[in-house]
Amino acid sequence: MSGRFLTKELIGKTVLTGNGTILGTLDELVIDTDTGEIKYILVRSDKRNAGQKIDSKGRCVYAFSKMIVGEKNVTVS
Repeated sequence: MSGRFLTKELIGKTVLTGNGTILGTLDELVIDTDTGEIKYILVRSDKRNAGQKIDSKGRCVYAFSKMIVGEKNVTVS
């Protein structure tokens, strides 16, 4: 199943920026129920960037389309 992951394999992975800065831990995936597409990842983090979108539980919101899954980590651009 190359290029495919179960959600339980992604949840809990460390999320990094492209230059290796740790953003936090992948906590949840947001799915559009009309299309079935994954739209966002929610990242649990103590760090906040100015202008960063935050959900009602204090998690950082990143577009799923900007996510790259590695063996041990997830990278967002």
